[in-house]
Amino acid sequence: MINFQESICKQVAEFKPFAYKNKINNIFSWEELAYILNTPLSTEKFHATGIDCKPTDAPYEWQTTPNIISPSNIYNYAINNVCFIQDCSRVNKRINKIAHDLEWATGYSCDAHIFFSVLKNEKDTDGFGMHKDVCHNLIIQVEGKTNFTVKDEFEIVLEPGDCVFVPLGIYHQAKSLENRLSVSFPMNPQHKVKQDRFWIDF
Repeated sequence: MINFQESICKQVAEFKPFAYKNKINNIFSWEELAYILNTPLSTEKFHATGIDCKPTDAPYEWQTTPNIISPSNIYNYAINNVCFIQDCSRVNKRINKIAHDLEWATGYSCDAHIFFSVLKNEKDTDGFGMHKDVCHNLIIQVEGKTNFTVKDEFEIVLEPGDCVFVPLGIYHQAKSLENRLSVSFPMNPQHKVKQDRFWIDF
């Protein structure tokens, strides 16, 4: 029997915009985000909209990851900007399974980008503004509310469990209405090598 998550992934393969209310829940949490933010993050992985994040100048003795952003700088970026972390398709078992289902449904390699906004200074709630992407994207709202517009298609307030699919080349905009956490699953038609989705459990 196909569950709703798998049926959504199959619908994604039609590459037409859609949205659903309260269909995919409990895929990530603020606690999991805090854990990621407190582990070494490089300038290749962590991004804040509208600015270039700078690596620390300090040569930490035990650091093996290059171009690390210091935790205090990550915090400052986070309270002033909408931020996202890429290369997150294996941060937990549920997100890995969604990425797996999307890869098999579309034939395209899939990543997961964790977007968050804490609005401490409310400087930038519009993120990228109205824009289009080079990837297809399935966005799942985890926490908070986001006003999401797909140009010439629909406008929806995303709440926890809601999802929206935006095909590549379609203009769209996400505006945080409150503290929000979401996961975007980009699928690039230029990349067709599926990742190893084996999950290690002991």
